[in-house]
Amino acid sequence: MAFQIVSLVWASNAVAYDAQTHALITYKAYGASVLAQAGAGTPVAQLGLDRLDVPTPFNIYWQATGATPGPAAYYDNTANFDPATYTRQPNEYERCQMQKLADVVIPPNTSWLSGDPMLSGSTVTFFPIQNWLMRGVLREDDLTSLVYHTIASDKCGQPDKDPYGDFVHGVRVLNHFYDPIHDVPLSAGAACALAPTGACLKSVNWALGYVDSFATPPVVDSTRRNHFTYADARENEWRALTGERGLASPPYIAANRAADAQERLYRWATTFRALGNTIHLLQDGASPQHVRNDPHSGTNTPEQQAFEDYTNARVLRSTNDVGTYVRGFSVSASGVHVPDIVLGNYPVPVFATPLRFYTTRLQADTATVLPDARYGMMDYANRGFFTAGTLPDKNPGNTFLRPVAPINAANGYTQSQVPCTLSAAIKNVNLHNLACTHWTHSVSDSVSSGYVDELPHDAGQPSPFSIPPLAAESAFRFTQTAFGGLTTVPQYTVGLAELDNMANLAVPRAIGYSAGLINYFFRGQLTVTEPSNQVVATLNQGATHTMNAQGYPCVGTANTDGCAVFGFQSVRLNVQNTTLKITESGTGNQIPQNLSDTAAGSVTDPNFHGPYLVAVAKYHRNACYKPDLSGERVQGYIVPPATGITEPSCGSQPVRTAYQEIAVSKSVAVSAAALNGTSPTEVKFDFSSDPIPVNATDLFIQVVYRGPMGDPALGQEPDAIAVGTLDVREPTFVGFWNNTDYFWNNTSWLPQNSSWPNQGIKDFWVCAGASGPKLVFYYQGASGSPAMIDPIIGSNVPGVVRLGLIFPQPDSPNQRKINRGVPVPYFNPGYPPIPFRSTYTAGQFGQANKEHIAAATLANPSNTCGTALPNTPEYWCFDPIQKRRGQNLGAAIQPFYDVVPGSFNDPPDVDQAGLPAFAGLTPLTNGTVRFDTDATLASCPAQPIAAGTDPATLQFLQDTARQTELHEQAADLGIQ
Repeated sequence: MAFQIVSLVWASNAVAYDAQTHALITYKAYGASVLAQAGAGTPVAQLGLDRLDVPTPFNIYWQATGATPGPAAYYDNTANFDPATYTRQPNEYERCQMQKLADVVIPPNTSWLSGDPMLSGSTVTFFPIQNWLMRGVLREDDLTSLVYHTIASDKCGQPDKDPYGDFVHGVRVLNHFYDPIHDVPLSAGAACALAPTGACLKSVNWALGYVDSFATPPVVDSTRRNHFTYADARENEWRALTGERGLASPPYIAANRAADAQERLYRWATTFRALGNTIHLLQDGASPQHVRNDPHSGTNTPEQQAFEDYTNARVLRSTNDVGTYVRGFSVSASGVHVPDIVLGNYPVPVFATPLRFYTTRLQADTATVLPDARYGMMDYANRGFFTAGTLPDKNPGNTFLRPVAPINAANGYTQSQVPCTLSAAIKNVNLHNLACTHWTHSVSDSVSSGYVDELPHDAGQPSPFSIPPLAAESAFRFTQTAFGGLTTVPQYTVGLAELDNMANLAVPRAIGYSAGLINYFFRGQLTVTEPSNQVVATLNQGATHTMNAQGYPCVGTANTDGCAVFGFQSVRLNVQNTTLKITESGTGNQIPQNLSDTAAGSVTDPNFHGPYLVAVAKYHRNACYKPDLSGERVQGYIVPPATGITEPSCGSQPVRTAYQEIAVSKSVAVSAAALNGTSPTEVKFDFSSDPIPVNATDLFIQVVYRGPMGDPALGQEPDAIAVGTLDVREPTFVGFWNNTDYFWNNTSWLPQNSSWPNQGIKDFWVCAGASGPKLVFYYQGASGSPAMIDPIIGSNVPGVVRLGLIFPQPDSPNQRKINRGVPVPYFNPGYPPIPFRSTYTAGQFGQANKEHIAAATLANPSNTCGTALPNTPEYWCFDPIQKRRGQNLGAAIQPFYDVVPGSFNDPPDVDQAGLPAFAGLTPLTNGTVRFDTDATLASCPAQPIAAGTDPATLQFLQDTARQTELHEQAADLGIQ
């Protein structure tokens, strides 16, 4: 609750310790928030932060040397986020302040504080998420460098300077006040006149970044001087999720992609840093002086300076530097008895707008509107407590309405006589039975009226108070002019009991409200599932492409850095807004968190402003990949399947690049009714401008909404973000090839002969997904070369159709996705049939369980990921593709061959039967990826049958088709 007003000279302890109160409140708020939750479906998992290193999630992990990652940093943006942004480093000042708090949080001092320690060994763990929040609350009170040089008692030095220039005379902290009764900021004369706007701002506007936080809707202040607001946190979250600055200025070369990967981590750090600054202002709202505009710098009375220093002394369990005013109450030469801080367990409040966490004052309210039914943190502190500068004798007009004045029994006050805490100056005087007079009154809590507060008491002793003490009556009187003459009235003060009471009641609520604002910020929840046909993306892997020196697949034969990426251009997903309704604290009003209609456009277009709905593919790459699949792990026919794997050999190229990259789709137009419906809606996302590389590893896909969320009439955030994540299998290569140099005669493979000639396959299509697969690829040989030349005509180099497909994870351990190949041979009378066949796969694994894995882990990929994930802290899965007849064909493979009518037996594996190796393969380079071109995917067409086919062959083909369909149904159900 630090907010000391700066003149040219500050008291030596003005900034020294109150930082730890903010840090502790934030630390406990983090623990009570959704950010501390782990597991699938939590915000941390949905955002993809669970894959980052816990101690240092936003450091540049791919620049690690030994166990030390590269630097961490955050951004200090301009108000309009132009490219001229400053990069700032975490500061020793922050670490030192956190260390002071940690010294009393870690064992053996945990009897009074529950929760995990902040320290690892004897040094503060500098960079976890909670510490970035704490960094924000610590730095919100930044003063001028001149002031820090005058604070000899603070051994933490000073924070780095504001890159935009010092706030002259501490103008930053002058914006930390707001009186919700009179709707005014602090008025500090000449000091406020030095602000960029020529006046101090309401702290709610300073915190949220709006021109007027009470407007509907509020508008972001494009000239704001505070660059760590709620609005800044939102913008940085969006950029952390979707940012590809280099894409806007092609070519998008490898160095720019690496820089963008680094920037996204820094954006995450900035998000939490700015959110920390924002909740600092909310915590200031729990300090009565901040919401009653009662200044308390070194230029004010010691009584006004007492609360924050004393409260911080309680946090640090320290009797030192508690302030001159507090020390005057001491009964001991060694200092004031400092009771432990009360943290409580206040329920986490919920509100429908960011502003309402601060105040639920209505825009049209006047100063005569009673604040009793308001629910914000500021409302509670404003109406609940007197401060040294707003006691009744100092505010005779009682302009705050609450607490009610004058202080007397008629207004509900009770006199409480308790033993005095005596001044050191009279400690030897025989006044042991002296009692001090406190006036007690209930403090209205309109949010959680059943919460039981802990009233002031000595350790191990019951509280002498049954009702909170709000003011102490001084032994002095003063004369006041009254109607008809003069009258003598009491003089009041804020004693130690009142200071204890303020903190005992305010700190638990500050923790709860801070946790509530964190939860609100991350409330947006999309449920993202696979489409009904269970295919997420498709490409023709046989299309001409090559690899460049940086490990990117390039369209065509060009392989320069910054080439057009060869990859998946469309993704289909089911999307549904499942953000929970908000049941507002106090009122119980239920407010749906509806999304708005989204617009179609490119997120790289500066003239396009949403609302947005985009898909974001996050991945590493197998830089060892080659178009002929020679850069994959390869497994020939061998039993058991976990053996016989050949590792790729590709020189300096890694099978998993070090840092995470992203591909971002265009924004898609979807109606609010569809997004907010009771069932998911299928959305097709266009990645044509930013394809997902064919060699992607560690692939998962997020869907991100940005726009209004809530109800315009009941409460709406104008610029919210909702995220959903689907962890998919990596690109799975499915190979179909022409095997008609041999035919199956029911018992064995036989070479083709004059009676059983080899055949070319003219047309070919692939249907994939669940049972009843959909058409995803089609090639019509009548308008070009055959889909698959036969091995004999092709000089032992048969035709192959090889697709890359992205599947979701199986619904059950044994479920397999269907890949049905439908061949159309050249119809020659009397030729044997080539029935359609399906191959099955659970999807190919190529992923680690963390973003940053050790070289030793990378060198030893697991061989069992297809059946069970490793149960180790760190692993790397890299499933092999299959080699048959000497060729790399794919993870799921299927030959096409002539069959003697009447056979329903699947032949043995072609390598098990010992067929001779092919000299090579001829991939089909063109065709139509119907997955990309069709608005709605068609069902798989029936296999054409030549006119005049004899009845026995026709019946055989029909029976074979039925048998294949039964196999497909069994695979979809997980039946072996």
